[in-house]
Amino acid sequence: MPPVLLRPAIFLDRDGVLNVNRADYVKSVAEVAFIPGALAAVAQATRAGWPLVVITSNNEKELPDAFLRRCVFHFIEFPDPELMKRIVAVHHPHLKEQLLDQVLVSAADPITASSIQELLGLADDAAVDGFISALTEPDVLAGVQILDDLEAEGRDLFAFSEQLVDRLRTLLVERMSSRSADERAAAQPLAQAARRLSGLDASRSGLGGYRWQLELCLLAAAEGGLRQRRPTHHGRRQVRREGRPARESARRHSDPERGVPQRHRHRPGDGHHRPA
Repeated sequence: MPPVLLRPAIFLDRDGVLNVNRADYVKSVAEVAFIPGALAAVAQATRAGWPLVVITSNNEKELPDAFLRRCVFHFIEFPDPELMKRIVAVHHPHLKEQLLDQVLVSAADPITASSIQELLGLADDAAVDGFISALTEPDVLAGVQILDDLEAEGRDLFAFSEQLVDRLRTLLVERMSSRSADERAAAQPLAQAARRLSGLDASRSGLGGYRWQLELCLLAAAEGGLRQRRPTHHGRRQVRREGRPARESARRHSDPERGVPQRHRHRPGDGHHRPA
């Protein structure tokens, strides 16, 4: 039997690599928004002669048998503890080792998103979206209440900040990739919130700790909102300034060339000018 010659190929994930990874997943063609530059990269690889394989998982529903007969299946075994630690270290480099050990010990039980959030001290999606809304609205009291609830539940605020950054990144890509002008305009407050979170310093532990930095982000957002809503009197002063020459011209006759009332002007050779 002749040897099988293997040909190199490019394997691409779908969500987050080719199209924008939505928080609620892509459910229809209308929700597909390609990441800028993704299609150009695919075209360049195709012209270079590389076979492209798009891999994805569709466990949400059963696929038709006619479709499955045309598929090539590759079953991946569950990683062993050492490989799992390496995988987690890539995505969560600041994760506490004892928390990861707890997850690996309980791997025999069914693993769900809620159980992992509980073990790792992560916040749920409602808390993440609520704090982002508190930054963009802004609503200081709502944001402080979310921080109170997270601390009462024993959540890790540093991990919570990483969740905020990941969620903001996803939302910004969704807004900027949208064909709607309103959706793209909605990216501005999200970008402002991302810039405020970029000033967080995990190494600072004194003077209020990490929570105080998150509260300062809320206060900065509220201060920025007040500046935008502050009324200005520039327009009223401009109207009064522009309206003054009109009232003065109606009250007295001015020289059109120099703007000096004619009764105060002296002509050469007239001596003392006396008004009639």
